[in-house]
This record gives sequence, C-alpha cells and structure tokens, in this order.
Amino acid sequence: TGTFTFGSSVIPKIKDRIPPKEPELSLTIIARFAKIILTPMRVQRRNAFHRRYPADRFFRPLYAGGVVAARRPLPDSKETMTLRESIRQAHTSGPQPDAKDAATLEFCFPADDPTFAGHFPTRPLLPGVFQLEMARFAAEAVLHCPLAVWEITKAKFLRPIIPAETVRVELKLSAKADTIQVRASFTVTGRPAGEALLQLARKS
Repeated sequence: TGTFTFGSSVIPKIKDRIPPKEPELSLTIIARFAKIILTPMRVQRRNAFHRRYPADRFFRPLYAGGVVAARRPLPDSKETMTLRESIRQAHTSGPQPDAKDAATLEFCFPADDPTFAGHFPTRPLLPGVFQLEMARFAAEAVLHCPLAVWEITKAKFLRPIIPAETVRVELKLSAKADTIQVRASFTVTGRPAGEALLQLARKS
C-alpha cells in the first residue's frame, strides 16, 4: 500500500475515485435569473419616480402633424405656452438672406420663459428639442408655408444654451423629390451650439 505504480491497470481505479465535476452555471441562466429578480425592483422604482414627479407637471406632449408640441405651465398661473409660441416670442431678427437658399435668424429666450421652470429648476437650460423646432420655424419663415417634419436625419447638441443668450441659426435649404432638406447650424457668441439635418414636407 505504500508504493504507487502508474501502470495501465492502476490509472482507471484512480479515475474512479475522483468525484464527478459539478456542472457550471451558464451565463444565460445567470442572466435570466438576474432579470427575474431585478425587473420588479426596476418597475417599482420607475413607478415611484413617476408618482413623485408626474409628467404633466413639467411636460405634456401634444401631437400635431407628427410633431411634438410641448405645453409648459406658466409660473403661478393656469395658462400654458406651447413650444411654438415660446419660439415665436423668442424670435428677434431674420430671416436675413445670406446666399441662394440660405438665411440667418436669431432667437433669444428670456429668463422668465416657462420652459426654464422645469428644465431645470436649479440650472435652467434650453431643451435640445427646441433647436429642432427652431430649424423648422426658420424654414417656414423663409419659405412662407407650413412644414411638417418628415425625418430627423441628424441632431447634435454641442453646448448648453442658457437664458438670455442670443442663438444664431444659419439655415441652408435644398429641395428634393417630395421633401425639403434643411441643414441648420446653431451658434452662441460665435461658438457652435448645435447642428441639425431635417427632412421637411409641405403641409397640404
């Protein structure tokens, strides 16, 4: 018993004594188990957040012509202001034609604009969707006709826009088969603030 012989007749007996290897849990089983456990917790947190911060308090979307029009409550008032009305009041100059199928407009949103009341209460910033709607508003001012958003091809927000800043919108238009391509660049004090490429269609 004190001597070990590594022969062909001994090796099978040693193998028989080794306990079988337990099967490993696959990553798929672990992921499914985690999903079952975590999903109810996420739903509970999400519902608690919406109960505490209802959507109607800051933002109520109204779908008109495929475009979201935001209504935001005025401070200490029951009146509301739509996204379009806010942009119309902020429009200060333009359109000024720069070249063929190009124009420039300027906007300035005052600090008391109700948009900044909920976005955000401690640090007011202009929502990015305003830049997209400003591009459509500028195209309508140039073409003198109502337009509907057919596609948002590109949207890039490069810097925050705060109250009382003058936003300069440089617009380039090009007609396609059924749509009008609008390329808009936004600058504040000469610094890029955003870019947008939209496909618009004339409203019948």
